[in-house]
Formats: sequence, structure tokens, C-alpha cells
Amino acid sequence: MTAESDWTFACNNSDYGGDTNVTATTHDDNEDYEVYFSYIYRVIYAVGLAGNTFALIVWARSGLKSSPVTYFQAICVADSLVLIMHPLETFHTVHVQGACQLVHVLFLAVQIFTILLVLGLSVERYIELCHPLAAEVLISRRRTIRSIILLAALSLLASTCEAYIWNVDPSLGTCILRHTTSQRFMWTYATLVLAVLFLCPLLLVILFNVMVAKRIKRRRRNSYAFSVKMVPDRHNMNLPVMFISLYLAVCEIVYATVHISQYFVPNPASAGGSRCAQVIHASNKSDMPLTGRWRSYYVDSLPLLIVDVIALTSYAVDLTIFTLCSKTFRRSIRDLFHRYQRRKSLIMGYREPIPY
Repeated sequence: MTAESDWTFACNNSDYGGDTNVTATTHDDNEDYEVYFSYIYRVIYAVGLAGNTFALIVWARSGLKSSPVTYFQAICVADSLVLIMHPLETFHTVHVQGACQLVHVLFLAVQIFTILLVLGLSVERYIELCHPLAAEVLISRRRTIRSIILLAALSLLASTCEAYIWNVDPSLGTCILRHTTSQRFMWTYATLVLAVLFLCPLLLVILFNVMVAKRIKRRRRNSYAFSVKMVPDRHNMNLPVMFISLYLAVCEIVYATVHISQYFVPNPASAGGSRCAQVIHASNKSDMPLTGRWRSYYVDSLPLLIVDVIALTSYAVDLTIFTLCSKTFRRSIRDLFHRYQRRKSLIMGYREPIPY
């Protein structure tokens, strides 16, 4: 049973009175494009999970032990987790006490984790390029692994409040926001999450990448002037880092801005109509702002769905960005297939000439 039918059944059999078909009339106009977008979501899930998994395998089998590669692997894992958790949260199918809270905690946590990973990678690139002496002391693969573990713990800690504000309503049997949660608390909490954990880190990502780009441009200009290569080979990772960082930052900033704007959009269900409509609206609409992504079947605006889809693609383009921007990644793919061909030749009992 879908969330819409859950709501309709609960409202039709409740004591609230009023219009018993409020849910059906609310969603009739948007049903068509919501169905279309559900298929678009599925395409993003499939392409993103396949691409992220392949990118993770390539980086893991490349033999590279550098700090950026460690971050790339963590980003592939985090992006895959977002794509796994997104359908559970978006289509709202988990209505079991405990599992309801866990889904929302993990979904917000993996979003924050991805953003913090990109911020950590951007900070590391900035230190290595702009403060090379400090980088020799501060940056190492072991410290990078510790930083990633710390960022994961911070992300999980920052999202624990989701376990309090969500629950399975006994009368509706649906995972919704608690009715006992005060309006002021929800507004404060949701605004802090979007501002502190989304907008601020992403603005810092853009700032660090702009400073890195300026430093690279200055070094290349000096290289042309003195006929000496001023950009070391180990900085070849800068292009994929910048593309991943800026694409995620721009998409998520647009998403967070549009999301915040929904808090100030009035909804007619809150001003009048049946008691059932008011309960549904207070539980899931802009009067009770959401910290994660809005669910597609609660959105009554095509532009908002488009923004959500564009933001979701930022978690599904790792393979594309690595392939287009990183010579190291393309070389690792070629080496991986060469090793596969050699292994296949040994199993078949003969060697085929392998072009290099």
C-alpha cells in the first residue's frame, strides 16, 4: 500500500470528519508527472549505483595509496548510500517503529557525510597547493582515513535528532513527523540543519576550490614565463576534485535554497478544509519543515521535482566525472582490463598479444 492510500484509508476511517476524499483531490493534478519522475528516479538509482560501484573497484584496484584516492573511494561509497537510502525515504514505504526513525537518521547522515567528504577533500587540496610545507606534516593517508572516520561519526551524530521528530503514528500506521513536536522547534531545527550542515560547508567548498584554481593558474603562468613546470604531477587530481566538488556544491545549494523557500509558501490546507487535511499538512508540509529531501508525492510543483532530480544526479555522476577529468582513472581502467585479459589468457592456456 502506498503512502497516499495509507493516508486516504486513515482519513476515511477516522473521526476527524470533513471531506473524506481530500487526499485524492490533492494529488490528482500532479499524479501524471509524479509517475514520470518515479521512473526518472529509478534510472538515476541504476546508473548511479552501477557507476559508483565500478569507480570504487577501479580506484581500489589501482594500487594508488594517495590521500585524494582514499577520499574518492569514500565519496563513491557515500554517494551509493545516498542512492540506496533515497527511495526508502522518498517513497516512504517503511512504516515500522524503529525502522522509520533509522531510515531518516541514515538518510540525513549520508547526505551530510558526502558534503563533509567533499569539504575535507577541498581543504586538503588547498593545503597541499597553497601551503606545501604544512602539507608535508599534516597530510598523510593514515590521517586521511582517520579524518574520514571522524566525519562519518560527526554526520551520524548530527542526524540523531531525526530519530526524535519522526515516528509511526498509531492511528494512521504511517511514518510521519510527531504531532507533539512544537512548530518553533521544527523551524529552528530544520533551518539550522540546512544552513549549518548544507549551505555553510558547500559555500566553503566553493571558496577553497576558487583559491585552488587561482593558485594553479598563477603557477601555470609562471611555468610559461620561466619554461619550468611549476605544477607537480601529484597535483593531477585537482581537476576531478574541482568538478566533483563544484557540481555537488552548486546542485545542493540550489536544492537547499529552494527547500528553505518552501517554509514560507502558504498552503490552503492549513487555513481551512477538513481536520484530516490539516493533520496531513501539519505533519508533512511546509508548516512543519523537513530537513531531508521532500517526498515526491508531497510536492505539488513541477519545478521543485526538477530541482530534486538535478540535485540527486550529483550523487550519480562519479564515474562520468572521473572518466572525463582524470587521466589517472582512465589509466587505471586500462590497466584493470589488461590484467583481466592476462588472467583470462592464463586460464584458457595461451597468451594473446596485448596492445599497449
